Amino acid sequence: MIPISSKVEKYKIIRDDKLKKNKKCYNFVFGNVLGIEKVFLIQNMFLIKKCYIEKVYIDKFSNPISVEFKTKNEVKKYCKKSINLHKKLTEVGKKGVLFVDIFKLQRELINEEGV
Repeated sequence: MIPISSKVEKYKIIRDDKLKKNKKCYNFVFGNVLGIEKVFLIQNMFLIKKCYIEKVYIDKFSNPISVEFKTKNEVKKYCKKSINLHKKLTEVGKKGVLFVDIFKLQRELINEEGV
């Protein structure tokens, strides 16, 4: 799951600061949801099992919400990069780039009984 936020300007400032320091920033993807610019918070991603999803997110007209193809691909790309970087950093004892320990969560979800 990738949380989204409407605080676009806040995260653009953070992204720009990171880009000045590191020249790379995979923490955020900016894109439209329901015609409004939002920010996908890659750094806050977390794992869930498919069985936890009850229904598709729909708009007020009962239409399923979808994300633009370009945005969806960028989110996937940034997720992969963030996970790989997080793994490399945590393997050598450094602080990872993700807020959630996704590898611990993955082990817990795999070991869950009855789900």
